[in-house]
Amino acid sequence: MQSMYRNEDIRRYRIEFVIFTVISLCIVPFVLYMKSMGDYLSLGSGCYVRDHFHLYCPGCGGTRAAIALLKGQLIKSFIYNPYPLFICVLVVRIWCTLLYDSFIAGKYRRLITPLSYTEIWVLIFLSLILFIVRNALLLYLHVDIIGDLTD
Repeated sequence: MQSMYRNEDIRRYRIEFVIFTVISLCIVPFVLYMKSMGDYLSLGSGCYVRDHFHLYCPGCGGTRAAIALLKGQLIKSFIYNPYPLFICVLVVRIWCTLLYDSFIAGKYRRLITPLSYTEIWVLIFLSLILFIVRNALLLYLHVDIIGDLTD
């Protein structure tokens, strides 16, 4: 079977895979350091939307969610804000895609894009849903998931 891609393309995909892997592995010590510093991070006021409109923006709870994720508390992290968990899943997906493209796809199949337009629109849609659900719970049912706007 003849290769669908040139050797230069395959070499480029392998280089991208190695670079992504090295960068990811360099981030691990930083993440472990942040895990130990998780209790000392400032969780104070800093969101303009929350401070002025008394509503949660889609990013509210992100720091708490990241700290909970680093501590292995997946459900608590998802409740605070699902984006850190989504980002971890996307990083693993991109790494697996680059691995596939680097060593299998160049010889046998078509390449897969690391992140499709559908996935990007799903993230935007989830951001909108998160904003609506959090604030509807807060305004109509007086349920404050994060706990910053309780009176």
